[in-house]
Amino acid sequence: MPIDISRKLVFIVVALGVLLMWIGALGLNSFGITDPGALRAFLALAYTGAAVAVFGCVLGALGAPRATDFQRLGLLILAGFFLMAASIWT
Repeated sequence: MPIDISRKLVFIVVALGVLLMWIGALGLNSFGITDPGALRAFLALAYTGAAVAVFGCVLGALGAPRATDFQRLGLLILAGFFLMAASIWT
């Protein structure tokens, strides 16, 4: 039984990934944490958010049956930007 992937589902998954990335970046840059364990935890949170956002973009681009070609292209470009943003934290 196939699942109908709607725009709302794609938006929720990408928004969840962006929220996780924002929390991770906020923890890395704003709190002045020097503990290596906490830094790794915030970095893992940011990477997890980027992975969720990329998954949501690719899910919408390749799995949504009613998406137009330009929407698919835009989602794939957005996935590339999320990968680029994740590479900044290394």
